[in-house]
Amino acid sequence: MNYSYLSRLTFPLSYNFIFITGVDRTVFAQVLGPMEILPIFGLSFNTYLPILIAVVCFLFAFDIFGRLLALCHIQKFRFDEDFSHASIDEGQELIRQGFFFFLPFY
Repeated sequence: MNYSYLSRLTFPLSYNFIFITGVDRTVFAQVLGPMEILPIFGLSFNTYLPILIAVVCFLFAFDIFGRLLALCHIQKFRFDEDFSHASIDEGQELIRQGFFFFLPFY
């Protein structure tokens, strides 16, 4: 696990946890102040998005997506130990073609 990435996630996860629990009398909440709720996606978006992220993390932790792909006989998006370098080269070529498509004068 990349501990640098985990340390970057600690702050927003803590902030969302405090927001979901509704506890306002913590030092963390006093320093940061109240969370401003923007009604762009609705008022409940800030409550349900962290829960949705937790559900997706749970599904990845127990490889539910991989099992669903195997159940549907979809092999393209599976992560196996035996990968081919031809697929990697093909992906790099597709990215290169897409890059030059958007920047033709580069």
